[in-house]
Amino acid sequence: MEDVTSSLNRQRSVDVVFLDFQKAFDKVPHQRLLLRLKSMGVIGNLLSWIGNWLGNREQRVVINGCASSWQNVTSGVPQGSVLGPLLFVAYINDIDGDILCTAKKFADDTKLYSEVSSKSDSEKFQADLDKIFSWSQGWQMLFNIDKCKVMHIGSSNQKFTYNLNGVELQEVSVERDLGIYIDSSLQPSKHCLEAAKRGNRVLGMIKRNFSFLKEDIVVRLYKQLVRPHLEYAVQAWNPYFAKDKEVLEKVQRRATRMISSLKRVPYYRRLQLLNLTTLELRRLRGDLIQVFKIVYGFDNLSFTDFFMFAKLVCTRGHCLKLQKSHSRINIRHNFFSNRVVNEWNSLPEKVVLASSVNGFKNALDKHFKHCNRV
Repeated sequence: MEDVTSSLNRQRSVDVVFLDFQKAFDKVPHQRLLLRLKSMGVIGNLLSWIGNWLGNREQRVVINGCASSWQNVTSGVPQGSVLGPLLFVAYINDIDGDILCTAKKFADDTKLYSEVSSKSDSEKFQADLDKIFSWSQGWQMLFNIDKCKVMHIGSSNQKFTYNLNGVELQEVSVERDLGIYIDSSLQPSKHCLEAAKRGNRVLGMIKRNFSFLKEDIVVRLYKQLVRPHLEYAVQAWNPYFAKDKEVLEKVQRRATRMISSLKRVPYYRRLQLLNLTTLELRRLRGDLIQVFKIVYGFDNLSFTDFFMFAKLVCTRGHCLKLQKSHSRINIRHNFFSNRVVNEWNSLPEKVVLASSVNGFKNALDKHFKHCNRV
């Protein structure tokens, strides 16, 4: 999202292809996987242990009490294990080794994207897709082409067509990627609606299964079962339209009204009594925590990919102020790396110089409380 919003800000269009492997974790050939690990420097007892862990496995099918014969399992990594996804990623790690476009990989979710402003750009992108398909054939990790999608982003996008093995990819305007609904407009409205739906479904389940809802019970259930749906990966989709913010806030309003003794109490007073804050403030808190992690290297993210330190030496404030870049469009202006700069720069020095993530969270909460922010 950082790359794409930056491209749009430079008046460039972007094409994204979402790839889908056929039964990804079940198709990894064991012998080829071991050769790949060996080429990566995994040797000796460790390689032998992985080979023994993968080998000597059998499976069968049971239907209505009738079982098939046992068959040897010669491919696939055990699902539900810690090591399985790691081995899968190691196997497909060089899928983007010979391409010009950008690839992002997380387990079996792989995306390719590139700035495409002309026919020649689209031909280069198609050439990369052809290389990816050739890799999949050579390493026996075929794609489910019917589930591979292309998304065209940008108001001036010419919407070129792309194909895998001669099959034209389906164009989509919305795609769910790692739990987030990505719209071709890059506006977060669709994800806000879906997050609110999930939160309301959980609240309905709570209401049906609990006959008496005390304050501490409601707050605990809300924090553990509902709020995570409203805040998951919020740095990538933080809403900036009032209507989207209200869609999410209504879920918390409903949750606090479930307490019979507080039904007629105004919403903000309910939050004070329950020691809660608005979801908007929670989203700001999440943004600032992520900045702290990036600045101090607690996350495996490059600081220069998102921010740069302010060049001017200021006598006021702290010494870790960030430089705000120019934004031509609202989507870029309201994206994480821009919207959070002013808030980060306004924090007191004792907050940004915290020695740990938990220390920063505690200092930030005290700062918000001192400023009477709800």
